[in-house]
Amino acid sequence: MKSNARPLALITGASSGIGAYLARELARDGHDLVLSARRVEPMQALAQEFNKLGTNSTIIAADLSKGGGAAALAGEIETRGLAVDVLINAAGLGDNGRFDASDPLRVSEMLQVNVVA
Repeated sequence: MKSNARPLALITGASSGIGAYLARELARDGHDLVLSARRVEPMQALAQEFNKLGTNSTIIAADLSKGGGAAALAGEIETRGLAVDVLINAAGLGDNGRFDASDPLRVSEMLQVNVVA
């Protein structure tokens, strides 16, 4: 594991919303970042923004709605030799409408992201 002079924070759901907001706060507070989400392009834009603050950002695409997604992310972090000091688990899914009319796949993905991962 690499030892960082700056604390390293892992943010899931970092491509938008609360995850992106918290990533900005951590970058301003002197953290290096591991940004993780399904969509890579928004994380690349954030990484460029953070680079101007002196923040090193590692981008790891991950789909936590799939079984084993969190384990794959953890494995990738380990493979890269990164030692995470802070976890911000901001990935999340939602739905609306009647539960009995919900798509079973969507419900499964929500449980995977919001509970299991």
